[in-house]
Amino acid sequence: MVNLDCLKTTPGEVVHRLSEVFRQEHQVEKVLAAVRQRTAARVLGSGRRAINGLGRPRLEVDTFAYHYWGQRLGYQCWRDEAFLREFERDNPDARVKASGTKEIQVGWTPARRFTKSYG
Repeated sequence: MVNLDCLKTTPGEVVHRLSEVFRQEHQVEKVLAAVRQRTAARVLGSGRRAINGLGRPRLEVDTFAYHYWGQRLGYQCWRDEAFLREFERDNPDARVKASGTKEIQVGWTPARRFTKSYG
């Protein structure tokens, strides 16, 4: 926890100006994180594949967003399925389009066919 006792003796105008600067810096960091997220989505593209035993990659999350939500909700939120669904919905640039590990099967026929006879 940060000790803010020094601000008790600081003039109100200075405290107000400091809070404005911090808010502006936070907004700038959010915009930069969104730009980095879009860039990552464009660079990584859709050519990703699932990994046997691990599954498909689901999200490519910027570090700002990862730590912002981790500090706000606790880092266990990244293991919560409901949170991940909401994050995916609200941040479409973070989604990873990945294909499965199986190749397309061509020419497969079932071993046994169903037939029905009417006596």
